[in-house]
Amino acid sequence: AAYGPGRASDRPLLVGSAKTNIGHLEAAAGIAGVIKVVLSLEHEALPKHLHFENPSPHIPWHRLPVEVVKETIPWERTDRPRIAGISSFGFAGTNAHVIVEEAPAAAPAPVEQAPGTAPRFSILPLSARTPAALVHLADQYRGWLTAHPEATLADVCLTAGVGRSHLEQRAALVVDSRESAVELLGAVVDDRPATGVVRGESHDTPKTAWLFTGQGSQYPGMAKELYDTEPVFAATVDRCAAVVADILEKPLLEVIFETAEEDTLRQTSYAQPALFAVEMGLARLWQSWGFEPDVVLGHSVGQYSAACVAGVFSLEDGALLMAERGRLFGSLPTGGRMVAAFTDAERVEGLTDEFPSISVAAYNGANTVLSGPAQ
Repeated sequence: AAYGPGRASDRPLLVGSAKTNIGHLEAAAGIAGVIKVVLSLEHEALPKHLHFENPSPHIPWHRLPVEVVKETIPWERTDRPRIAGISSFGFAGTNAHVIVEEAPAAAPAPVEQAPGTAPRFSILPLSARTPAALVHLADQYRGWLTAHPEATLADVCLTAGVGRSHLEQRAALVVDSRESAVELLGAVVDDRPATGVVRGESHDTPKTAWLFTGQGSQYPGMAKELYDTEPVFAATVDRCAAVVADILEKPLLEVIFETAEEDTLRQTSYAQPALFAVEMGLARLWQSWGFEPDVVLGHSVGQYSAACVAGVFSLEDGALLMAERGRLFGSLPTGGRMVAAFTDAERVEGLTDEFPSISVAAYNGANTVLSGPAQ
């Protein structure tokens, strides 16, 4: 009654049951249906409803837009999301009903890195429960890298960082080639000191705070080496630049990376979206390595980067906000000045009555910032 009305005859409601597979499960009956649906979504197929040979004559099949799945049929992704309703009927007629919709399509696999674009340095993290186990793990990595020359070092380091548990005994290896990785792994195995190997213990996972700077920290060519060597960083900065391409007069990447654009980068209309792009590139790069902040803080422009990392708004919305914020700030009159007064806020506020052109710009803890025309 809920799903049948209005359905086209060529799109019948497909039905099946987990009971024909495993019988009665009492209190666990509903979860069997959920598992069956999730597996059907994963394998993109609807399994055959077992033992359905003689449809009940008491059901008007010819009038109902319902069809029992008699043979396994494909259930592939299309432009319409796949949705299933799961009912668990109790002995007294009660019905617990769950609607499951497929997860959004995964992002496309990253494009294979071209020669020369791999990171210059990578960190290979190792961890184990005991020192002896750490040595054994390092020896295993050394043997595996030697036996698999086709493996990409950056991929090995990424998997070790985000796909493995981080236990108490640890070692971090700063590597730039397969040879350096094998050499430093040997240093761990032999328990000898080596440049690029850091050993330690961790019993409690430390919390981290990410701080995002404000305007004034920008400079021409900032993060150029990261842009050239870290694909995640470059892709994030490119996304920000593409969003504001129709708003800014000059291409954002040109303003950031060209050393001749120093005067342009000082302009608020470019400085603010540039800082946001670089800060978000750094954040996404750290996140790609498996790091997530417990706290985010930002000063001025950095507050927008912090908010974006916290999920307040999307990367695209943040870039647009920064471009508009920069444009509005850039439209203000020039020739202003600011001064920090290290005294009580009440005394500073009194000056604004005596000099109406001066106003309080910020209450910065121990000092109060006044702003106004230079003369």
